[in-house]
Amino acid sequence: MTITPQELQSITKAYSILYVEDEPNLRTETTKLFTHLFKNVVTAADGQEGLDKYQAGNFDIVITDLSMPRMNGVAMVQAIKTIRPQQAVIIISAHDEANHLLPLIDAGVDKYILKPVNAKNLMDALYTVAMALHNEELVKQYRNELERQNEELIRNNDALKRLVRILDTKLRQNRPKTSQENSTLAPISLESIKSSEEMLGVFSTQLTQHPDAFFARIDSVGMALKNYGTFFDSNSSFDALGGYFIQLGGALLRHAPLARTMELQTLFESFFYVWERWSASYHEEGIDASRTYDSSLINDIETLLIALEKSSQHG
Repeated sequence: MTITPQELQSITKAYSILYVEDEPNLRTETTKLFTHLFKNVVTAADGQEGLDKYQAGNFDIVITDLSMPRMNGVAMVQAIKTIRPQQAVIIISAHDEANHLLPLIDAGVDKYILKPVNAKNLMDALYTVAMALHNEELVKQYRNELERQNEELIRNNDALKRLVRILDTKLRQNRPKTSQENSTLAPISLESIKSSEEMLGVFSTQLTQHPDAFFARIDSVGMALKNYGTFFDSNSSFDALGGYFIQLGGALLRHAPLARTMELQTLFESFFYVWERWSASYHEEGIDASRTYDSSLINDIETLLIALEKSSQHG
């Protein structure tokens, strides 16, 4: 298979190389070729300079001669492989240096090209090494995408489990509606409940994302519910519902040290699930719409009160 410069460049144009060669003319001429193929080309005149530049840079491929002053190519490659074992390395060397091949194989050299360098052999070697790097990147991207999709599936599965628990709780709360549902109700000032609603919204989000933090602040949840219930309790249209909020808030303040259980977490999730819809219905469509959720909301609160009492007895 003959590789054209265009085909090679399509793979190598994103890579940086370190080219180490002690013969000035050869280094200059070969560098001209490399600059057309690679994103960045750094050169060095001997092994020590090559190692210094390697430590100061970041290279996809190292291309080096073997016989050089100060530090030969074998010693440099061994030092580089100690720093980064997976570093791609291509050796360019003379026939009489073949005795160095065994330690280079042990060091993990990718390709070995004999001098005088044949253009086809050089292109083939570059293509083979560059394609290996390219394929490694594709595998890494694929693995990262699989991990991302797996994490997303886990999050979706957790959300689905949460919704199933909430719906299951709703199905078990088959209670009749309160006698107040058909009454004519007076509006409540939105400003008077805004701060408490915002705080309860924060707690609802925290319960879903960081349940441990939610239960660590259970007394603050109780205070917010008491304040929220007080606003409704002062209005005759909401006195029953307000009383339930006050009861739940007081129970949380009394049983703040309670141990977290899955049952309590599910009950709180169900309560906040209904409360958010109750609140949205009231603000968007009026109290008549919100009354749809009253029975379920009250039942959630009563169930929580019972569970909290049991938890305190067992604690």
